Amino acid sequence: MSGLLSGHLSDRIGYKPIFYVTFVLVTPALFLMLILPGKWIYLGAALAGFLIFATLPLGLVMAQKLAPQGKSMVSSLMMGLGQGLGGMMAPLVGSMADLFSIRTVLCGLALIPVLSIGLVWFFPEKRLREQTLVG
Repeated sequence: MSGLLSGHLSDRIGYKPIFYVTFVLVTPALFLMLILPGKWIYLGAALAGFLIFATLPLGLVMAQKLAPQGKSMVSSLMMGLGQGLGGMMAPLVGSMADLFSIRTVLCGLALIPVLSIGLVWFFPEKRLREQTLVG
């Protein structure tokens, strides 16, 4: 659902605002998931997942527009890189959780989206918009 909503909104207002909003909102959602008691954790997890997965289709479409001759290759690279890095980081995160605590490590990981907001500035929004209007 979040991918469909973010795709629709990005057609209207552009990619960058969607990335900025989701990166800003996902950190509080992750912290909310960590502090909610009992069954309320599911609400926090659903909200965090909704926001995290909102940018996945946008990233794929951006990559496909930047490499129009190799859409299938760039899509597989994007998905493979995301899945591969997630799998490779799991043992590292687990080791850090053993050293510190799972809550401490998850709180640190919750800060990553906010810390990476500066990278969104480098996204080629204008070039992508021109391709959408022309093509």
